[in-house]
Amino acid sequence: MHLDDGACGLQVIGNVFVRSGGLKSPRSNEGPGKDAKGNLELQDDPGFVDPENMDFRLKTDSLVFEKIPEFKQIPFEKTGLRGAAGAN
Repeated sequence: MHLDDGACGLQVIGNVFVRSGGLKSPRSNEGPGKDAKGNLELQDDPGFVDPENMDFRLKTDSLVFEKIPEFKQIPFEKTGLRGAAGAN
């Protein structure tokens, strides 16, 4: 997720939301407004590699890269827990 701490506060820019129920602005009940731009909201699989096995990387031909050309793959291998939970 790209957050831009612009003049009007945090903004959500160039992200993909799948079956999220829509993006709402914390400043308004009228939708994202100025706080969000260039995002893609989908109800269907945007081209995940293997969602049944929790592999949410995007295939190289995913429509995300067409709709948001500057979108960068999320390095899932660098996210989440590392090692045993609670270990030092």
